[in-house]
Amino acid sequence: MLGRLLKGTDRASCTDTGDIAVAYIYSNDRLMEKYYGLLWEGDPRNTVYLYGMDGDEILKPYLDKTPPFDGFEDYILDHFGDGHFFVMIRRGKKMLLSGEIGLLLPPNDPRKGKAHDRVHRYGLRPTVKK
Repeated sequence: MLGRLLKGTDRASCTDTGDIAVAYIYSNDRLMEKYYGLLWEGDPRNTVYLYGMDGDEILKPYLDKTPPFDGFEDYILDHFGDGHFFVMIRRGKKMLLSGEIGLLLPPNDPRKGKAHDRVHRYGLRPTVKK
């Protein structure tokens, strides 16, 4: 689901902008169905990698690496607060799904803002500076 962003009106005139295009999982029924299917099936051969995001940039290193499980989004909110996250689900070297998710908490929720604190506490920075 990762791709390069291209400029141009047709294939012959397209040039690579150098930016990575990240699919937003919730904007596409097919992606959302596959995402939840992979989480709910709980296949122990699969691994979910969770990365923070700062704007359009994916922050490295990953925040968490875990087998998929039902309730993954609640787990994210409990441990990292709300915000935008990049999720990658792999089986060994094979990429099964990747994309961005956005999770939002009510303003008075004590878990709110953990993602922002994490960036400053651990010094995580975007992988690519624009």
